[in-house]
Amino acid sequence: MTTTERGPASQPEARGRSAAAAGAHRHGADPLATFDVFETVLVRSVSPAQAVFDVLGARAAEAGLITCSPQAFSRARVRAEQRALASDPEGTGLAEIHAELGATLGLTTVAQERLAELEMATEADLLHPVPAVLPRLREARKAAGRVVFVSDMYLPAEFITEQLRRHGAWHEGDVLYVSHAHRTSKRSGTLFATVAASEGVRPRDLRHHGNDDDADVRAARRAGAQGVLLPDGNPGRFEVLLQRHRETTDGLSAAMAGASRLARLDVRAWTSRERALIEVAAGVLAPVLTSHLASELRNARATQAAELTFTDDAPGRTLMRLAVRLGPDLPLRIEPGTRLDDAAMPRGRRRVLELCAPGLAEGGPRDTARDREVVRRTVDAYLTHLDPAAWSPTAHLDLSAPVDEVTNLFWAVPTREEVHAWTQLREADPEAPSVRWPAAEVARGGLAAGVARRPRTAVHLLADRARQHLRTTVAGSPRLRWWLGV
Repeated sequence: MTTTERGPASQPEARGRSAAAAGAHRHGADPLATFDVFETVLVRSVSPAQAVFDVLGARAAEAGLITCSPQAFSRARVRAEQRALASDPEGTGLAEIHAELGATLGLTTVAQERLAELEMATEADLLHPVPAVLPRLREARKAAGRVVFVSDMYLPAEFITEQLRRHGAWHEGDVLYVSHAHRTSKRSGTLFATVAASEGVRPRDLRHHGNDDDADVRAARRAGAQGVLLPDGNPGRFEVLLQRHRETTDGLSAAMAGASRLARLDVRAWTSRERALIEVAAGVLAPVLTSHLASELRNARATQAAELTFTDDAPGRTLMRLAVRLGPDLPLRIEPGTRLDDAAMPRGRRRVLELCAPGLAEGGPRDTARDREVVRRTVDAYLTHLDPAAWSPTAHLDLSAPVDEVTNLFWAVPTREEVHAWTQLREADPEAPSVRWPAAEVARGGLAAGVARRPRTAVHLLADRARQHLRTTVAGSPRLRWWLGV
């Protein structure tokens, strides 16, 4: 769980069975698995977490619950949570936060309650499961008979339980502990002691899984439990750059960051090569196409165009699908026999599009068919998750700042896997335009960009063999896999 979700909740823990039955866990058996909820099992379609308040503010203004702007409401909501936590760090729930917010905005008690209900409805609309965690939950139930969910969160336990159930993460017999109900927290370690005592196990018999290295892993270990890091739900390096600009883009870049994360989580990577394709397709290529569509819409409005036309190539057809998803108030049409003219596009975005566009094409060389499918599925997943409601009021905004940041990061500081995967995919297409990628020459030597190539010494070879031996040993030993959390 991220530090932005430090606030505890305000209802007793949801129990799937009695504490007596839960205490039947045998010493020496498999550890009792506990899981963090937000950013570990469930993630939002906007990022960062505070972007939820932007959406909430827009809905509250539309419902007539507030008189300030959605942006002012979002900032007031963050400050209200900070004040509530300062006065009661481990006992703050949604009601206490909205009491502080109501005092700031001059809201009646009834309006505060309606606003709290609207916040829960907004959270419910934005939450999605992390697909890779669901099999871990099934394995944990098979081993111990149940899963214990542990959350430092201000939302009510009943609401969190319902969201877990709705997304297939909750089964009968599971248990949820929300920190504020016990006036404890994960970060201090006291919540783990409470869980161990209630479940009838020793702290060392707990194995906690979470996305936050400090609040989940280190805090669990300080409390005597085991800690396993599950970072998939955390924003990736491209998504972090996008979400930084949420205020200057009226929330659109936060929706883009959320769509990028969900696309990255939805498309399963079987190899490091596929992972590199997925991360760049979701975090760089799809945002570049989004910014290009925003630019085309601005031009169409400025010239009062009667329709919006798209080129008859892979990028153009992808832009067409994005436009259909976002629903601009213009007729859409493909212009036969045309190719995307990106001359007006800034140089950084243009060269990234030239490099990555071959991944959108259908057909092509047989040895890259799987790679192209992965790229297309990732971009389509992004299109599916990009919220039209976030787009509508902001389509006129210039997305150049966040998109240029991600393209510059990808171009200047790519990982070794990204360089290999995208260079080989482009070079496999004889019709792809020539792109001079500064990192490509270095990458062919097997090293990341910007690092001088070094000869393979005997020490390097021995280290490679040791790593391979460790992988083989772990793969053949279920006990080792359990101990290492793989």
